[in-house]
Formats: sequence, C-alpha cells, structure tokens
Amino acid sequence: MLEVVVQNFDKTLGPDSQFTGISTYDLASALLHAGHDTESVEAARRAVQSMARSMHTDTDKAELWRSQLLLADALVQSKQPREGLALGEQTLATAAAALGAGAAALLEHRELLADAYLHAGDPARAEALLRENLVHGKNLANRPAWLVGQLEASLGGALLAQHRRAEAGPLLEDALQILSSELGPNNRRTVLAKAGWQQLQ
Repeated sequence: MLEVVVQNFDKTLGPDSQFTGISTYDLASALLHAGHDTESVEAARRAVQSMARSMHTDTDKAELWRSQLLLADALVQSKQPREGLALGEQTLATAAAALGAGAAALLEHRELLADAYLHAGDPARAEALLRENLVHGKNLANRPAWLVGQLEASLGGALLAQHRRAEAGPLLEDALQILSSELGPNNRRTVLAKAGWQQLQ
C-alpha cells in the first residue's frame, strides 16, 4: 500500500515534492521494521534526496535530518555500520548546531541515533545519547507529562542491553508508572516500557 502511495505522489507531484519525501520515509521505516534492510536503505536514500530538494523551512530541515537518521539506522542494519554511524553523528551535529542542544526536536534525533548504536552493538554510546536526552527533556518548558517516562524507558532499555539490571530497574518502574497514568495501559509507549520492565521480573 505504501509503495502505491509513493508511486502516486511521485507521478502526480514529482520526486521533489515534500509529500513524496514523507511517504517515501514512511515506506523506508516500514521496510526497516519488517526486516527488509537493503530495500529500506534504497527507500531512505530516496527520501533524503527528496527532502533535500524540497527544503525551504525549518520544518523541512527537521524532516531531512529525520530521514538521514533513518538512513543511518538502515545502513547499520544492512551491515554498513561505519557509513551509517558517521552519517548519524554528522546529522545530529548539524541539527544541534542549528537548533541548540536543548531543543525539543533533538530528543527524537538523539533517540533515532541511539537506536542505530544499539543495532550496531554499541549500547554504551546509545546510553550516553539517551542520558543527554533525559537531562534536556527534564529541562524543557511545557513538556508533555508523559515525556520523562518515555525518556526513562529508552535509557532503561540501553542499560538492559548492557545487563545493568540494577540501574535499569528504577528507570523502567518509574517510566511504566508515568506512561500508564498519562497515556493508559494500551498505549504503544506504555506497552514498550512494560516489555522492558518484564525483562527484570
């Protein structure tokens, strides 16, 4: 279905359309989560190219950086970690220089890069990124009530990947309480946090 959407946007609006870029990003993400690493790399490259050609506003820049970080993760999972992680670090540095280290948008960017490091077998670097996220997230003004829970759950997952159960436990417990209270037990974020917590039981 997503492939059809991409083809339709490409045909009617052209490859440089923002709609084409966003739908191609969604296709690349779906392919990556389905385990189709090579196809995901190809789709993510097309998304990056489309986003780069249609970049006019700050929102467009954020979409470009997000696409580059997805490409970085896809490269890692297709056994090209050096290229993928270099791209991810360069993208994060560019975004931080443009937005400032404490910008809300950087929370997602750091988490995407942390995912790539986890997939590359480097949970320590992922942990460092996610600890930075938690610090900045707590300092955000007008942050949503569930955000700290999400950030704690992500950091707890990186600690679990290093078998640091004693450190992961309090984070995952607090994350589960926050997310259950604010988003409900069936929300995707809550379900993922609960899965991490259950690994400790």
